[in-house]
Amino acid sequence: MCRKIQAGLVKPSIKTHIEHVKHVKTIVEQKQQQPENACPKCGKPMILRTAKTGDNQGNQFWGCSTYPRCRTVKAV
Repeated sequence: MCRKIQAGLVKPSIKTHIEHVKHVKTIVEQKQQQPENACPKCGKPMILRTAKTGDNQGNQFWGCSTYPRCRTVKAV
């Protein structure tokens, strides 16, 4: 079973390394182009929200606009 799994893997080479580096650079560039109020996890806009329950009731925070798919929050 292990041999079958290993047979399907791409062998590391200079070509795969170069492709990987290019891929990582594009990801970094995309994250740097995001607006300041973008979600650090998914890149969608953050919305200013107010906590309705719990210990932080009444306090504001930045929440991702795609909630509940992305649950990222930032302090104001």
